[in-house]
Amino acid sequence: MKILVVDERPQRQENVLRESGMLELFESMRKTKNLTNSTNLEEGKLLDYDLYAIHRSYLASNNMLDKVKKELQQNNKHLILFSGGTDTSSISNYGMVVDMSSKTFYSERILSFLKENVENSDMEYFFYKMLYGNDWKTTFLLKLRYLLWKYGVKDIDAILPESADEERTLDELTDIFGDTIDIEEVEKRIKEL
Repeated sequence: MKILVVDERPQRQENVLRESGMLELFESMRKTKNLTNSTNLEEGKLLDYDLYAIHRSYLASNNMLDKVKKELQQNNKHLILFSGGTDTSSISNYGMVVDMSSKTFYSERILSFLKENVENSDMEYFFYKMLYGNDWKTTFLLKLRYLLWKYGVKDIDAILPESADEERTLDELTDIFGDTIDIEEVEKRIKEL
């Protein structure tokens, strides 16, 4: 996996990594795994990477946020937007975009996850695994529980989606849990967490 990291203040990046003891790790990843630290996005080269981690303010201050998000979305590329202005993490665009704080992005947990998975070309549910670790399926169990409740049915195969978003969510749920999971199994798995 080839990763592009863009931070408008590379010195901040270096300081955070040094304080956390991750600078050496980050440098070795950059040299051996094509992890690139850059302060500008070169036209035409944007799609050469598999994963993009970009400081939100850099894109916003250069009026590039919507353009970059749209181009990456059209090309099925994963994007991490990090910023000091947020304290929460959220996943959107069907698991293709994650917003998180700079502190979270530069945490040992996230950088270690990236290092461990840099050889992994499987990007399916990547951000869920990155943020939630072994409990990444929990969010999908809760989505499934909601849809079963909403439609008043007991089995996943009885859900008749009303929108393209629900249909896509149902496809994800079926992909993860199969098409025979029922409400009792969902509740059992949630309680086991």
